[in-house]
Amino acid sequence: SDANEQLVYVWKNGVSAIHAMKWPASHDRGFNQTMTGAIQHLLDHYDRPRSTVTGGVGQVKAFTDGERRFNLAAIGTGEGKRGLLKSLRADGTWEGSVYAVPFRTVVTIKSLNARTVRRPDGGSAVEVGPLRRIDGGEQIVLVINGRSVAEDQVLRFNVRHASGGFLPGYDAVVKTRLESREYRFVLRTQLPADELFLSVSLPEGFRIDSMQARRETEAMARPHLDQHTGQPHQGGFTFDWLPSLL
Repeated sequence: SDANEQLVYVWKNGVSAIHAMKWPASHDRGFNQTMTGAIQHLLDHYDRPRSTVTGGVGQVKAFTDGERRFNLAAIGTGEGKRGLLKSLRADGTWEGSVYAVPFRTVVTIKSLNARTVRRPDGGSAVEVGPLRRIDGGEQIVLVINGRSVAEDQVLRFNVRHASGGFLPGYDAVVKTRLESREYRFVLRTQLPADELFLSVSLPEGFRIDSMQARRETEAMARPHLDQHTGQPHQGGFTFDWLPSLL
């Protein structure tokens, strides 16, 4: 059917996920049955790892959390392989906790200028921007190393537009510490945007040891920018544990 052909086409052309919507009875007209059948057909005939993802094992590390134990393996090594991160039981079968492709496309990284500015109210802030033509598949990362000089102080993250005013829904507050540590802020957007400033308000007396900002961009197709092809990631990946988070 046309529905089967459409799903197979997008799978063969690199799509990794779809958003399936169930229609209410008043608007169904057979759509739900057709959609369910097409998805089942895709699972029955095409639900297997892509050849460009797997092939060869790069790393295997054991994970233990009480009675919960499994091995975490990086599958897919060498040129032309994107790599698959997968949790495995002792017999090699999929355990179920982890199944992810960390890098599907090439990610380019561009350093940005982070600067300290004085706010109209007399306070200080670290700002990055203006960010021009930020799009889906991108993120802006600001890392501040520093420490507060008093208890109960906070860093306030928000996003403002060059024309004035802060964007709703982007506010966040992070408590500071007296000892020097790293604070990491990330801005992502699903829709194209322009002339944005990433801003972090500093508490009084906050001491900055260092700060850096970067723009990370996936090399994906963006037809609205007349970019019709992407660039796949190659060479697999490596991974490690972060003990403080386990």
